[in-house]
Amino acid sequence: MASSVPPIILWENTAVRIYSLFEKKIAELELPNCKKEQAQADYAALLALSDGANFGEAYNPVARFHTPLRQRNDNNGATRMRHTCCFYYLTTGLPKYCEVCPRSMN
Repeated sequence: MASSVPPIILWENTAVRIYSLFEKKIAELELPNCKKEQAQADYAALLALSDGANFGEAYNPVARFHTPLRQRNDNNGATRMRHTCCFYYLTTGLPKYCEVCPRSMN
């Protein structure tokens, strides 16, 4: 089954979830330090992969979207600005974009 959603949006959605898993969720788990260190090493290795062939792409789509964190407008932590719009606003019926949506900057 094919989708009309551009692959770049799907890759960024995937990357955002990977970042959240490694940067937030694993840190919250009660794991031995050796397990947390292994997770950090795995994350660094995933981002360092330069051969896009590992992903069936010409570039590493997970690393492509890994930009510096910025302070949220509500001062409730930090987040990354998205490069693509995920179209979530179309599912809510609200004419409002996410705080990290590039469309919100226009």
